Amino acid sequence: MASGISPNREALPQAKQNVLDAWANFGDARVIKEFDEVSAHVSTNRVFRITLSDKSKLIAKVS
Repeated sequence: MASGISPNREALPQAKQNVLDAWANFGDARVIKEFDEVSAHVSTNRVFRITLSDKSKLIAKVS
């Protein structure tokens, strides 16, 4: 790539764990049930659509 950034899944290998840790510290009783990566893969950011135990969804970005 011209920019020198490799937009792959390994750009932030601990991204999923970082989201889990942040959610645990947030203190919400709902549990994360599902992660769907929705990253555009044009940078090192990782973006996830998260489904919670009450079936609500949210977006998490790790950069």
